[in-house]
Amino acid sequence: MVEYYDLGSSVDLSTLKITIDGVDQTAQFTINSENAEWYSHPGDLLAGGMAMQDLLSNHSVLAEIRDVFNNLGTTSSTFSAVQAVPEITLSAIRPDFTIGGDTVTIVGAGFGTTVDVYFPGTQDYVTVQAAGILPGATNFEIKVPGSAITGDVFVTSPVGSGINASMSLAFTFGLPYAYIANRASHKITVMDYRDNTIQDSFTVPGTTPTPWAVDLTPDGRYLFIANFSTHNVTIAGTHNHADIINTVPLRCGTATPTNPRGISISPDGSRALVVSDNKYLSIIDVKKAVAGDTCSAVENKQYSAGTYFYDIALTPDVKHAIIPARTNPGQLLR
Repeated sequence: MVEYYDLGSSVDLSTLKITIDGVDQTAQFTINSENAEWYSHPGDLLAGGMAMQDLLSNHSVLAEIRDVFNNLGTTSSTFSAVQAVPEITLSAIRPDFTIGGDTVTIVGAGFGTTVDVYFPGTQDYVTVQAAGILPGATNFEIKVPGSAITGDVFVTSPVGSGINASMSLAFTFGLPYAYIANRASHKITVMDYRDNTIQDSFTVPGTTPTPWAVDLTPDGRYLFIANFSTHNVTIAGTHNHADIINTVPLRCGTATPTNPRGISISPDGSRALVVSDNKYLSIIDVKKAVAGDTCSAVENKQYSAGTYFYDIALTPDVKHAIIPARTNPGQLLR
């Protein structure tokens, strides 16, 4: 773009001349009253007979224009062109479903040495960068961000001052499993909901813990299990279901939560909220609990409404917890 103006008079657009490397290219520009623009492509110069090695070097541009009194104004600058690169294509994401922190392989062609991968998020895309990709590579690995959600994934690579972008591929965030609490056998059953087949089962540790309710962290990595008879919460890993991360007691200090029946993890994964029969709301700091903390990760509050607390659900803005309470259904807690 070339901009021009004249104080006290006006410019004579018919006198505008723009040369690139000494060649008049004025005809390529769209000329307006205040500027002239040319959105060029390297192919435009190659078509004019310029060699590729010359195209990729520095170039000079000179613009001149006169006002209505024939006074001359000039400006000059330099720029460099970039070689056009092949279009980025995506052919596969392997696997096309997984959980946060896991590695997936992006398969395709036309990648630059640096690639930004865009995973869908709740508000906007979440970007993860892969660097050091070798020329001609047909795949690279990237870690899935924990804040991703199910949706379309695409990639971009920088090209000069611009961006080369791919089309998108479908991606499912999370493992395709449903977790079923078996209170009588004290086990958790893992079912693949795509074909309703049982993939695994594991016993919750403790003496007759009676697992009553379960919930997953948003990144899909941890399963929180509210145990009715042992008044605690078991945390299990979802990659290896035999991997018991921690058991967090709810009875801490003078608080006596009894028989937890419901558990809900906040959308940001920071807290697990547990309700017990005797109207206790226990709030577990997820980060601390996963790191191995026990009572230091728990805060308890007892309420007076109702007779029992049976379950819990959070509103999407996490400002309210809705708890069915016997003799006072639908009790709303802030």
